Amino acid sequence: MTERLDLNNWLWAFEEPAGDSDKQWLVDPAGTAWLFKPLKQERSPDEAASEFVASSIAQVLRIPAAYVRLGQLRGKDGCVSRNVIEERHHGLVEGATYISAVHENFDPKSRHSIGHNIPNILAVLKDLDPPTGAASGLTAIEAFAEFLMLDALIGNTDRHSKNWGVETALSGPDRLAATFDHATSLGITLRGPKRDRILSDPDRIDDFVRGACAHRFENGRSTTLVDFAGHFMLEHGSRIRDSWTSRMIELHPSTLEEIVTSANMTSPGANLARHVLRINRERIIQWLTSR
Repeated sequence: MTERLDLNNWLWAFEEPAGDSDKQWLVDPAGTAWLFKPLKQERSPDEAASEFVASSIAQVLRIPAAYVRLGQLRGKDGCVSRNVIEERHHGLVEGATYISAVHENFDPKSRHSIGHNIPNILAVLKDLDPPTGAASGLTAIEAFAEFLMLDALIGNTDRHSKNWGVETALSGPDRLAATFDHATSLGITLRGPKRDRILSDPDRIDDFVRGACAHRFENGRSTTLVDFAGHFMLEHGSRIRDSWTSRMIELHPSTLEEIVTSANMTSPGANLARHVLRINRERIIQWLTSR
């Protein structure tokens, strides 16, 4: 099990204005900014753990992502996510702001995600450098393809236009920011008796995992995360398709098991997370190798 960081001696910076939960920016003894996200009573007790698992898997797959650790502040459990903007005088601008520049009257709160679509996203990404820490030679579009593949693996259905962003600079090129905010992954929004019923039946588990769709993208409600990510990779990341397929094959199930086991999840939460990762890994490999 992973030990929670004691955050009580970290410096209190400011409250995060974005989002719908009580988040707090802290500064560690080395001067690095981290965002603390406390667990909330009305939400899943595994939310912090899901962020930790997603971050750990991204590290294994060599995807630029927020570095997350479990932590405790003033008696509240949660997680801390290290600021994805490491350079001084750089900033983070949500993808929604850039989509607004290419889609007239864009509404990031649109129920049907109108405007948050592949053509508009590509129009933004084509002018950006890849994230800091991306593989040499990777483009921002290819890096985004990797973000979508990570989503497909962990079952992240919350890739809306404010859950990806652009790192801006006073001088030099702007770049796609590392991926962040994967809290609602691994099926953790499913709880209680409904989760128990699904976990009791292998067919229900399979149906549940396969039912995760890209509803945060325009016309994505009927497209599974695996299909959405696979088609994006095929059409816009074909140059890295083979290397990504190899990485998925080399991502041994025992590695995923170790990560989930270390995340301090509830027993049923960890059980479902293992199924999500196992099934989605197999689906992604099958998708990429059959086309």
